[in-house]
Amino acid sequence: MKPRPIKPADGPLPQTNAKSPVIEISSDTDLSSRKPRKSVGKIANRIDGYRLLKDLAQEYSFDDFALLRLPQSLKSANFRSIFDLHSLSEIELEMLDLEGGCSAEPVLEHLMHWAVPYELRLTSNDAIDLAKGLLRHYGINVCVAFNLPSLTLTRYAIAFFARKDTPENRNTGALMLDALACFDRLNMHLLNADNSDEFDARDAAILSLTSEGLTSQQIAVELKISEHTVNANVASMIRRLGVLNRPQLIATAIRKGLIG
Repeated sequence: MKPRPIKPADGPLPQTNAKSPVIEISSDTDLSSRKPRKSVGKIANRIDGYRLLKDLAQEYSFDDFALLRLPQSLKSANFRSIFDLHSLSEIELEMLDLEGGCSAEPVLEHLMHWAVPYELRLTSNDAIDLAKGLLRHYGINVCVAFNLPSLTLTRYAIAFFARKDTPENRNTGALMLDALACFDRLNMHLLNADNSDEFDARDAAILSLTSEGLTSQQIAVELKISEHTVNANVASMIRRLGVLNRPQLIATAIRKGLIG
C-alpha cells in the first residue's frame, strides 16, 4: 500500500508514479528508550554541525552525508546549490549533476512527494532506478534519505551514502532520531546565516579569492580552512544574493560593491 502524498503550505504536490520503498527498522532497536546524542548540545555554528553529521554518518557505517534544501520543482532546480552541508567531494558533486539531468533525481523526487523515508540498496529488487544513476556513478551501494521538520517554508532533507551494506546502516530508526536531534539545533544556525544580508570577514575573503579565479581547494589552502567550509560559505552567499552559480555570485557582488 502506497503512503499518501504530503501537502506543503502552498498547495498539493503532483502525484508521482515512483514506488515508495519500505524502511527496515531493526527489531532489536528500542526506540522508546533512546535518548538524544550528548554531543548535540555542542553545536555552536555550521562547522560544528558538519562535524557532528559526519561523525553520525560514520557511526552508522555511512561514508558520506548531504543536508539538502528541497527545490520547488525538479525542472527549475539548481542541483549544485541544494546541498547545504555535505561531505561529498567536488568530483562526486559533478557526477551528481550530469548533463541532461541529475543522477540523484529518484531520491529528490521521492523526498518531494512522500513523507516516508527513502531507502534503497544495490542488492534489493527496488534499487533499479537508483542503480542507474547515483549508485552506478561512484560506487554507492546504499542510500538512506528522509525529510527533516522545519518551522519555515524551506523544506530540508538529509541523505546518507554508503559503499557497503552493513547491519549498522540498516538501523534506520535510530539514525533518524539522531539526525533529527542534530538538525533541531543546527537549523537555528542555518536560518540565522541565510536571513542575514551582511557578509562577515570570512565571506568577504572567500568572495574576493573566488573573484580572482581560485578554486575551492586553493581558497581552503590560502585561508587555512577546509574545502567543505569554503563550499558551504559559497552556497550560503549564492542563496542570500538570489543567484544560481559562482559567476553570477561574483557579478552580483561587484555590482553591489561587495568586492572591488
